[in-house]
This record gives sequence, structure tokens and C-alpha cells, in this order.
Amino acid sequence: MPSVFKARKNAKKWSYKVKLPDGRWHTYVGFTDKRATESKAEQHQTSIDRGEVGLLDPYAKHKQRPLVDHISDYIADLKSLDRDAMHVDIT
Repeated sequence: MPSVFKARKNAKKWSYKVKLPDGRWHTYVGFTDKRATESKAEQHQTSIDRGEVGLLDPYAKHKQRPLVDHISDYIADLKSLDRDAMHVDIT
């Protein structure tokens, strides 16, 4: 469970700590409203626990390419494997 606190005595915003997957704790600045900060901290910790935070999509750059480019690459790969023209056309 994340902890919510004021970093300084006269701080206007609340802060919270969440536990990262490697076991370390990290502090984030929240909101001026304590309940909103508690809610954000819970959501943040839940995302970390589910593995949603810190992940990189290994296919991100491929998702940006047009489908036609992927198909062209596939056809070129089939041809480089010496597949006959009929096989390439059917595939």
C-alpha cells in the first residue's frame, strides 16, 4: 500500500511513495487534495503490480508502418527463399 504524506511542513501538495517491481520505493508529487492523492497513489501502485508501468512495446515502430510495407517485405522474403512465382502469388 502506498503512503501519502507532506514532503515539507508547509507544502501545498501531498506526495506519495509506491513500491517499484525491483523492491525500491519511489516518491511522486500528488495533488493539493489528500483524497485525490491517495486515489492516484492506489491507481499507480495497482498499475505497477499488474506490470503495466515501465513496459516498452517491442512492436511500437512496426505498428506505425503501413500494412502495404509489411506485405511487400513478406513477398520479398518469399522470393529470397527461392519460392516459385505460383507459390508467392497464392500466398
